[in-house]
Amino acid sequence: MKKIRVAAYCRVSKGGAEPEHSLQAQIAYYTEMIRLRSDPSYQFVGVYAEIASGLNVKKRAQFQKLLRDCRKKKIDLIYTKSISRFARNTVDFLVTIRQLRKLGVDVFFENEHLYLSRERTETAMSIYAAFMEEESLQKSKSIRWGLKSGFASGNSRLASRICYGYTHDESGKLIAEPQESEIVRLIFDLYLGGISLSGISKELQRHGFLSPTGKETWTPRAIDKLLSNEKYTGNVLLQKTYVPNPFTGAQEENQGVITQYLYENNHEGIISKELFQAVQAEKQKRAKKKG
Repeated sequence: MKKIRVAAYCRVSKGGAEPEHSLQAQIAYYTEMIRLRSDPSYQFVGVYAEIASGLNVKKRAQFQKLLRDCRKKKIDLIYTKSISRFARNTVDFLVTIRQLRKLGVDVFFENEHLYLSRERTETAMSIYAAFMEEESLQKSKSIRWGLKSGFASGNSRLASRICYGYTHDESGKLIAEPQESEIVRLIFDLYLGGISLSGISKELQRHGFLSPTGKETWTPRAIDKLLSNEKYTGNVLLQKTYVPNPFTGAQEENQGVITQYLYENNHEGIISKELFQAVQAEKQKRAKKKG
């Protein structure tokens, strides 16, 4: 008897309501079902699982690996919880199922009780996918509204997000981290003293000061970003970037497209506001010279 090579795909949304243990439960469920309870002709290939948004299939590593294995003729049938697990973008969903149909790979969407091979047209599936997409867009709008409301109220938790040079006290408020805050002051002083970004990088490496990511070398980009962060003065500017297209998730610099919110004296400053403004003026001066 020819074996049917069966895999499963599981996904929970990043930062969503479904906790990580839900993903583990899905993995255990499909592993047991395919191995022990299903047709004896089934050959278990494995479970492809991840925590990721369903809006952009290109950003899901395990989903892409699943598709590659299908193209390599390693899989005949895929089990998944629902159409929304595959994609919350109608176009991505339709493109994917068309690819799988051409490869001769079947998919069973358990919640909808639909087999890809048994649907003569894409109508039913496209309707389900469209509902999933609209639901996702509404959730995205709701999240954005919640963030905006928090920004406007002055109580946004994002204002207390840690960056290099800071840590949290017992109440969750930002306070200066002693060693890192000294390095922040050094970087501002070196730059205002005429040292280039690459020169500052070499100086930090000479002293053995690790970068915010724990690397031996600071990149000029990381130093430039640090020098532009108003948080070191005790102020916080929110919505410096935004996501114009929820399907790509790509962030862009906010050049007045949406409202920004400034929290003044939100926490302890590491440098003075005068020093910060002097550095910004120096950055503009150097940019003009380059231009």
